[in-house]
Amino acid sequence: MTPEDAVRAYFAAYSQGQPEQFEEIVSPDYVDYGHTPPGHGPQGARDDYENAVKVTGGVPVYDIDALVARDDTVAATWTGHLPNGSDYHGLSLYRVIDGRVAEARHALIGPPPRLTTRLIRSGILRASWRCRTPGENRWRQPGAPGYAPAAHPPC
Repeated sequence: MTPEDAVRAYFAAYSQGQPEQFEEIVSPDYVDYGHTPPGHGPQGARDDYENAVKVTGGVPVYDIDALVARDDTVAATWTGHLPNGSDYHGLSLYRVIDGRVAEARHALIGPPPRLTTRLIRSGILRASWRCRTPGENRWRQPGAPGYAPAAHPPC
């Protein structure tokens, strides 16, 4: 399986509610740094999936918006569709070894829907954004000029 095919299969397992497929798609050495604590191996991927279903109240569905691959690394931008009708966008970076996903990292793009805040607080997603305060005209990443987590509590 090519790295691109492995990532597409990973997204399909999530979106089609088939976490048992992680046994074939995910490497035994898999680490998902987008979750707290990180998922490890196929069981970690299944645990992350089951937690997402529990918190969102159903199966989240993902569309791959763009996919770029080089050697064993695949980047994907995606749109997540939550059971409550909310959508959110993200960027994920995968490392694929021997046709299986071995590592995953994720970041949200833009403002999150209300349920995404709950996903972050529950540890399903790790946030790289902060809420906008009145008068601001953009979202800031941690470390960017003007970012002050103490002055801007989470949503």
